[in-house]
Amino acid sequence: MRLLAHQIEIVEAINNNFVTSISAPRQNGKSYAALAAAIEIGGRTLFVSQGFAAAKCRFTEAERYESDRVIKACRTNGELSVIRESGTINFLAYSKYIGRGMSADTLILDDADFVDNPELIANLYPVIATSKNPRIVALGILPDRGLAAHFYECADKVLHWYGDTEAKANPALGTLISEKAIEREKQVMPPDIYRRDRLGLYD
Repeated sequence: MRLLAHQIEIVEAINNNFVTSISAPRQNGKSYAALAAAIEIGGRTLFVSQGFAAAKCRFTEAERYESDRVIKACRTNGELSVIRESGTINFLAYSKYIGRGMSADTLILDDADFVDNPELIANLYPVIATSKNPRIVALGILPDRGLAAHFYECADKVLHWYGDTEAKANPALGTLISEKAIEREKQVMPPDIYRRDRLGLYD
């Protein structure tokens, strides 16, 4: 899939910074852009998601990404990893002891605003501690909630899409998500959830 302008901005931010905080409403392609950055940058990446189903979705996208060749894809015994010519990406779900015994150059934390366990930082930072060019990427809807808040405060680069209109808050409107889909979403979602998930606002 060809990257959109805001996704290219995300890739460049990740490539040029140690800690990057990225927040935007759902379905705007921020997770895909982070994955694209990991593939293009190369090296070893640990991509952490909310649950095994989400990790599997990112794994499938990595298999299909049209860049360098996939050498090997592993999906055995709960392990999800893709070895490409540019490097290796391991996909995991958040857990109490995540990262123990692992090493990587890039650490991508998806839905970090929904993870409220600061102790995870103690487990995750050593993963990149020995890398010569480490990167941490925190993704979410709201930059100042949960685990995302910590990295928002110490980020070298912050990309934050939000606003009082759908057009302002959603850079992928009209491409990855349609106006019709948003109208339906507004019809069925509780107002406070809609403000959070589609506008990136939280009272």
